[in-house]
Amino acid sequence: MSYGQHHWPAALRAVLEECSDSLDQVEPNRWEFYLGFQRTLPITALLVEDWFVLRATWAEDNPRMGWTFWDLLQWNGKLPGGAKFALGGCGPLIQVRAEIPLIENMDLNARMRQACAGFTTAWSQLQGDFDGAVRNEPVGSAELTGDLARLCQETGWSCIEQSAGPIKIDLETPNEFYQARIERRLSQIHVQVEIAAAESISALCRQSLALFLLATSSHLRMARPVVETDGRVLARLEVAFDRSPSGQEISHALAALSVGCQLAGRESVALLQDEELAREYLSLWRADRCASEWHAVENSNQLTKASIGAEKGETV
Repeated sequence: MSYGQHHWPAALRAVLEECSDSLDQVEPNRWEFYLGFQRTLPITALLVEDWFVLRATWAEDNPRMGWTFWDLLQWNGKLPGGAKFALGGCGPLIQVRAEIPLIENMDLNARMRQACAGFTTAWSQLQGDFDGAVRNEPVGSAELTGDLARLCQETGWSCIEQSAGPIKIDLETPNEFYQARIERRLSQIHVQVEIAAAESISALCRQSLALFLLATSSHLRMARPVVETDGRVLARLEVAFDRSPSGQEISHALAALSVGCQLAGRESVALLQDEELAREYLSLWRADRCASEWHAVENSNQLTKASIGAEKGETV
């Protein structure tokens, strides 16, 4: 049942008023607010169908503080509250985002506090305040209770349980095989899928893959791209919960990962390894710098898909 047009607007406004003393309703289902004493990064909150979407944009004239797009992908795996870095608008512009599925009887207050903690941590990292980022720990991280296997069974997805190790679930990705892993990790429950891996990566491929994954991030609800370089280069999509999720939330996470794999799976593998393709991708970004961000992503995706298809004798 959808509550988007009736129940949720009042509930969301009440939650936002608790999180900020600067709430401004700019449209019926759109608000802007600031967190704490920070007045340089306004957060926009949107009710979109049965989703609560939060986003804030890092202005182009803000200093870079030495970080790279690759750094943002690595930091994604450490943000609480489901927050994530993404590219949005022309430029490209850095965004901090979070998407909360609106589910009946959910603890919206807790989810919102966690998302705000994620935005605060991300803001600290962008400013180079890494100590401040570490101090912002997830809200409610000690509340990971319940039987994870039972919650996974409630999703209706086919689960593969093991005596030890993560629960595995085959994602809905036609023509490709991707398997998600669900496990408790430190103070979070992770739902994740590996999309690309290699022993090493060139600087050119690193730059193009970072741009591609961060652009894809802005068009994925709930899921976020993460890269690791511990021993080998690994790119994955994940949804991380700071509190025990419901079966419905896990189901949303699995659906988000399925979409993400279809959008970014084969393309990530290609950009990770093919320098010529990476160079062409970066040239498209530069050419489309003042065009819409999604137009650039679509052009680049078509190029990547064409290259992969040509190798397999396909037409795109």
